[in-house]
Amino acid sequence: ETSSAYGGGAPKLSNRYVAGFLWMDKLGLSARMGVDVVARQTLYHGSYALLDEYLNPLPDYWLSVIYKRQVGGKVLDIQLSTSTPTVRLYAHCLNPTSQHYKQG
Repeated sequence: ETSSAYGGGAPKLSNRYVAGFLWMDKLGLSARMGVDVVARQTLYHGSYALLDEYLNPLPDYWLSVIYKRQVGGKVLDIQLSTSTPTVRLYAHCLNPTSQHYKQG
């Protein structure tokens, strides 16, 4: 269970575009470490919800949908050419159920 900030999230920040970088990093790091399921703290209510008060999807909702549809279970072992502890890079094979998947 996770989200972008503790205590209900950061108002007007945790449910915005910028928080998506934290969410994608958590999904990528979890996959690299072999974690099969990452549960979001809340779907509705709170500053880090995936849906707003009118049930409209927020940016992290769409990132979750795209990740689920496009990212496959195979995580590639990649290395940065320089040692940069502030940068993490992830690579995955395409999800075989994606409409864009071509076997080969």
